[in-house]
Amino acid sequence: MPMHASTPRSVKKALTREALLRAGRRLFAAGPVEAISIDAVVIEAGVSKGSFYNYFTDRQELVEAVVGDVRNHLHSIVVRVNEQETDAAKRVARAVCVFLRYAVEEPEGSGALARIHGTYLSVDAPFNEPLVADIRRGLASGRFRIPTLDAGVLL
Repeated sequence: MPMHASTPRSVKKALTREALLRAGRRLFAAGPVEAISIDAVVIEAGVSKGSFYNYFTDRQELVEAVVGDVRNHLHSIVVRVNEQETDAAKRVARAVCVFLRYAVEEPEGSGALARIHGTYLSVDAPFNEPLVADIRRGLASGRFRIPTLDAGVLL
């Protein structure tokens, strides 16, 4: 999307950052994250390498931003669909349905998320606190039969 001279600087900055995030999602969904260079990201985004460094210090920071955006989006939907639900098993099932629908509607975002591993799947990751709470409730109530809490988060 071309930016015109009359476009306010804050809008240009937001558009550049979003172009980098979109490029990251596309590239991370298509191949191993470790194989994606900053040069590939800026070429895909259509911005200069200097622009990349205005927003991110390195590739890992971009990875975290991509994951954060996707997860925040999914989290907001899960919170909304589970607003009145108290049964842990139904809450987790609804969350899985949200992700599956997202995977169909946003294959790049879900593909990038699926390829990015590490601490994001940890029981201790702050973002997983609501899921961990639901799994604990499900285990305590007998609604879940899984060997460990870690297994539940990975599933």
